[in-house]
Amino acid sequence: MGSYYLIIIVISLASMWVSNRLKSKFKKYSALSLRNGMSGKEIAEKMLSDHGIRDVEVISVRGSLTDHYNPKNKTVNLSESVYSQRNAAAAAVAVAGPAAEAGPAAAEQTEFDVVLESAGAGKLKVVKEVKTLLGIGLKEAKEMVDGAPATLKSGVSKEEAESIKAALKLA
Repeated sequence: MGSYYLIIIVISLASMWVSNRLKSKFKKYSALSLRNGMSGKEIAEKMLSDHGIRDVEVISVRGSLTDHYNPKNKTVNLSESVYSQRNAAAAAVAVAGPAAEAGPAAAEQTEFDVVLESAGAGKLKVVKEVKTLLGIGLKEAKEMVDGAPATLKSGVSKEEAESIKAALKLA
């Protein structure tokens, strides 16, 4: 019976030590500003958007370090200190915690957007490929390429998105 209490005490002490270390690190990195000036909310939204996840909302919840992904209502819940702050601690939590937990949302994704980020060195070939892929005129294709980043197609299957991506890489 005495060893049982000893185990409980050791686990409790270890838990308190880890909790204090986490809070200490969060406080330390809360003093470091981000160069991009983005808040935790903006970082989480960009992370989701960059992965084509458009049906997950980023919301603020009460508490400190209570960040999590809720698959039931498809929300990334960021604690007040992470949601609005523009520092390294908020960025780390906004990306690392919810990103890992938003994995199921990414796994459910069935529709994708094909976005042309830039034409690169072979602009003329890319314009011709965009014209062919989208079935549009040369002028329209050139305007899309010149206006990059531009969404070429929305709501396509993974296979179609990968096919378009491969065709544009070859251009």
